[in-house]
Formats: sequence, structure tokens, C-alpha cells
Amino acid sequence: MQVEEELAKHISNLKVTLQGTPELEAEPGMVVALVSTIVADGLLPILVDNIHRLPFEARKDTQTIISNVFRWRSPGSTSTEPDALREVIHKQPELIIALCNGYGRRESASPCGGILKEALKWDAVAAVILYDEPMPNGKTVDIYNEVDTSKPSSGRGVFWNFFGWIDKSSFEISADAFDTFRLLLTKHKPLVSQYISTNFDMFFERYNNVLIRSESYVTKRQSIKLLGEVLLDRQFYEVMTRYVDSGDNLKLIMWQLKDDRRMVQYEGFHVFKVRLDRR
Repeated sequence: MQVEEELAKHISNLKVTLQGTPELEAEPGMVVALVSTIVADGLLPILVDNIHRLPFEARKDTQTIISNVFRWRSPGSTSTEPDALREVIHKQPELIIALCNGYGRRESASPCGGILKEALKWDAVAAVILYDEPMPNGKTVDIYNEVDTSKPSSGRGVFWNFFGWIDKSSFEISADAFDTFRLLLTKHKPLVSQYISTNFDMFFERYNNVLIRSESYVTKRQSIKLLGEVLLDRQFYEVMTRYVDSGDNLKLIMWQLKDDRRMVQYEGFHVFKVRLDRR
């Protein structure tokens, strides 16, 4: 217990150094030094891998620390992504995958999800998640040099785990994982549209059978609503035409119109209207 308390105190001090307090602003020189040390000494993977072992408040503080590091830019930086995050994506992309895998534990789901949702402001983070594939050396795909966007996914990368996390987890984990999944699909439309087009059959086999056919009312309703948002977006025009031209997809959506729950019918009707508008 004493060790946990000491560790929590050190983590809290790191948080204060990075972001200050309401009474005292963070000192820029100390922030630069601390961010550089955290990244250079490989502390980020240690924090992420062990976040589920920390006490509740320390988990929240760790989320704040990692998010602050990911946001940090050096003065005069012209990089697309914040400097520390860009360093991670280039040299430690497996850290992004580890954050996704945080949904595998109740204790780590919320803090890891919070870090992910903020990091997903950037296309490069979305690309790491989408194009993750099991590698012989255990490393994560280098999105800058090793990605062939025309090559279909194996379906064994971390992106495909979201379907199970959403459908099979507790309500809290499911809701958080769905928020991240939704943000990934709707924030990075050109990137995701191409990815879904390349992996159309596998994506919708899982989307239809795992999410829309979910026994969870919340998962079913939110998934139908998200599907409608995606199909109505011009960036997903090719995806929309392929989806609504499928007889099996049409039957599935029409089946939702027969559901006893009014909001499922309502969301299903909005998807069905996409088909009507195509005629």
C-alpha cells in the first residue's frame, strides 16, 4: 500500500510539472525537459502497460500525463502532428496499439480510451490503428514505409478487435470503445473510406453480424445510427452505393423496421431512406 501511495504521489507530481495548477502555471523549461525525458527514456510504454495496476486517481493522472506529452510541440515546430506524438508514431507505434488493447481490461479501458480519443485528432494515429497487422518480429507496421492501402487486411489487426470490445464487454467498456470506434470512422473520412472500400466484405460482415445484430439494444441502435451517418456522407459515396445495392443488406435493414423498439425502427428507417433515394 505504501509503495502504491508513493508511486501515485510521484505520478501526481509529474502531472503538475506538465500542466501546472490553477494557482501556478507550468514552467516551460521544465515541461520541455520532462517531455524529452519521458519520450527518450521509454517511460510511455511502461506507463501504458501498467496503467491497469495503478490506483484510480493515479490512472487518471497517468492519462493526463500521456495526453499532455502527446499534445506537446516544441517552439517553432512545423510538424503536422505534435512533436512527441510524431516521435511515438515513427519509433514506437506499438504504443498506440497498446492503448487500444487497454479496452481488454476494466481498469485501463477509460484512461486508455481517453488518451486515444484525443490522439485521434491526427490522421497518422488513425492509420496506425487501421493498418495494424501481426508482424513476424512482433513490431507494429510502419505507416510511413510499409503500408499498401490497396492490400486487403488480414482481419487480425487491432482495429478488428473493436467489434468484440463493443459487443462483448461491460456497458462502460462497450460505450467507451464505441465512442472511439465512431470517432475513428467519422473524423478521418478519406482515410477510412478507402480502407472500408478495400475491405468492404469483411468490414460489413462484422458490422452487420456483430453490431447491428447485437443483443445489446444500445449497441444495435448506435450502430444503425452510425451506419446512417456514414452512408449519407459524400466522402463515403462508393461505400454507400455498394452497401445499398446489396440485397442482403437491404433485408437486414428492413428487418430492423420490424423491431419492437421504436428507436431501432427510427434509425433503421433513416438507413432505408438512403436506399430509396438511390432509386
